[in-house]
Amino acid sequence: MKLNPNIHRTHGRDGVAMVVVLALLALILVFVAANLRALHSLKRDLKIVEQQQIKRLNIRMASAQPGGSPDTAAQTNATPPAAALDSRASE
Repeated sequence: MKLNPNIHRTHGRDGVAMVVVLALLALILVFVAANLRALHSLKRDLKIVEQQQIKRLNIRMASAQPGGSPDTAAQTNATPPAAALDSRASE
Protein backbone atom coordinates (compact mmCIF):
# COMPACT_ATOMS: atom_id res chain seq x y z
CA MET A 1 0.00 0.00 0.00
CA LYS A 2 1.40 3.39 -1.04
CA LEU A 3 0.96 6.54 1.01
CA ASN A 4 0.18 9.81 -0.67
CA PRO A 5 3.35 11.99 -0.50
CA ASN A 6 1.33 15.23 -0.82
CA ILE A 7 -0.21 14.84 2.65
CA HIS A 8 2.90 16.14 4.39
CA ARG A 9 3.13 19.17 2.14
CA THR A 10 -0.48 20.28 2.64
CA HIS A 11 -0.20 19.78 6.38
CA GLY A 12 2.63 22.32 6.49
CA ARG A 13 0.58 24.77 4.41
CA ASP A 14 -2.41 24.35 6.71
CA GLY A 15 -0.24 25.28 9.67
CA VAL A 16 1.02 28.44 7.98
CA ALA A 17 -2.52 29.39 6.98
CA MET A 18 -3.67 28.94 10.57
CA VAL A 19 -0.87 31.19 11.85
CA VAL A 20 -1.78 33.85 9.27
CA VAL A 21 -5.47 33.70 10.25
CA LEU A 22 -4.62 33.97 13.95
CA ALA A 23 -2.31 36.93 13.26
CA LEU A 24 -5.05 38.71 11.30
CA LEU A 25 -7.55 38.01 14.06
CA ALA A 26 -5.16 39.42 16.65
CA LEU A 27 -4.66 42.53 14.52
CA ILE A 28 -8.42 43.04 14.19
CA LEU A 29 -8.85 42.68 17.95
CA VAL A 30 -6.17 45.31 18.54
CA PHE A 31 -7.99 47.72 16.21
CA VAL A 32 -11.33 47.06 17.95
CA ALA A 33 -9.79 47.67 21.37
CA ALA A 34 -8.20 50.93 20.18
CA ASN A 35 -11.49 52.12 18.67
CA LEU A 36 -13.40 51.32 21.85
CA ARG A 37 -10.91 53.30 23.89
CA ALA A 38 -11.11 56.26 21.50
CA LEU A 39 -14.92 56.10 21.55
CA HIS A 40 -14.96 56.16 25.35
CA SER A 41 -12.62 59.16 25.35
CA LEU A 42 -14.79 61.00 22.81
CA LYS A 43 -17.94 60.37 24.85
CA ARG A 44 -16.23 61.78 27.94
CA ASP A 45 -15.08 64.87 26.01
CA LEU A 46 -18.56 65.36 24.57
CA LYS A 47 -20.09 65.32 28.06
CA ILE A 48 -17.60 67.96 29.21
CA VAL A 49 -18.33 70.21 26.21
CA GLU A 50 -22.08 69.76 26.70
CA GLN A 51 -21.86 70.73 30.38
CA GLN A 52 -19.78 73.81 29.51
CA GLN A 53 -22.32 74.89 26.89
CA ILE A 54 -25.23 74.42 29.30
CA LYS A 55 -23.45 76.56 31.90
CA ARG A 56 -22.63 79.21 29.30
CA LEU A 57 -26.21 79.36 28.03
CA ASN A 58 -27.65 79.49 31.54
CA ILE A 59 -25.38 82.41 32.41
CA ARG A 60 -26.31 84.20 29.17
CA MET A 61 -30.03 83.70 29.82
CA ALA A 62 -29.69 84.91 33.41
CA SER A 63 -27.82 88.04 32.32
CA ALA A 64 -30.44 88.81 29.66
CA GLN A 65 -33.13 89.04 32.37
CA PRO A 66 -32.05 91.58 34.99
CA GLY A 67 -32.66 90.24 38.48
CA GLY A 68 -33.86 86.94 37.11
CA SER A 69 -32.53 83.48 37.59
CA PRO A 70 -32.00 81.10 34.67
CA ASP A 71 -35.29 79.39 35.54
CA THR A 72 -37.37 82.58 35.30
CA ALA A 73 -35.55 83.60 32.12
CA ALA A 74 -36.53 80.34 30.49
CA GLN A 75 -40.15 80.83 31.53
CA THR A 76 -40.36 84.36 30.15
CA ASN A 77 -38.89 83.28 26.82
CA ALA A 78 -41.41 80.46 26.48
CA THR A 79 -44.07 80.52 23.77
CA PRO A 80 -47.17 82.46 24.89
CA PRO A 81 -50.45 80.55 25.26
CA ALA A 82 -52.83 80.36 22.34
CA ALA A 83 -55.35 82.73 24.01
CA ALA A 84 -52.71 85.45 24.16
CA LEU A 85 -51.96 84.97 20.48
CA ASP A 86 -55.64 85.31 19.57
CA SER A 87 -55.98 88.58 21.49
CA ARG A 88 -52.90 90.00 19.77
CA ALA A 89 -54.22 89.04 16.35
CA SER A 90 -57.49 90.91 16.89
CA GLU A 91 -55.69 94.20 17.72
